[in-house]
Amino acid sequence: MRSWLMAGKYKILVVQTERQKLQDVIGSLSSMFPNVVAVLDTNALEMTRTLQPDLIVTEYSVSDMGGIVFFKKLINDPVLGLIPTVFVSDSRSYDHRLNAYEIGATDFISRPFDVSDLCKRCSVHIRNRRVLGEDDTITMGNLVLKPRAKEVMIDENRVPLTDLEFK
Repeated sequence: MRSWLMAGKYKILVVQTERQKLQDVIGSLSSMFPNVVAVLDTNALEMTRTLQPDLIVTEYSVSDMGGIVFFKKLINDPVLGLIPTVFVSDSRSYDHRLNAYEIGATDFISRPFDVSDLCKRCSVHIRNRRVLGEDDTITMGNLVLKPRAKEVMIDENRVPLTDLEFK
């Protein structure tokens, strides 16, 4: 089950507002990932900075915006915003799923979910982040994108963009 993952090597941060949901997600992930750290959303951003996880799993709830608010703060950080984030939700709404992707989520999974499905998705997102490596520069011909630095270059000339234009 851990084919390319080395036990204990990768850290997953689980951010939830409800203790029971927190325990459910931890139980689901801990079979494959021994380094699962859980936090209630009150100090989630601080914990993310301290832990520097390889993946974040957080709640997507319209009634309790904690996970969404946390994610919006996270995505605006030039370093933390690059951490893959999976939303878990009680909602099966297509609009909620689309909104999660529009604000930058890596993945969205609805409850009830299959534990293997959640673990496999997390594995893929961690692997993809590792494949991309620390150098996030993307080059296509004369176009160079640097997402972390929010920089675009054409023919070695910097193109000034607002945050919204860069997204």
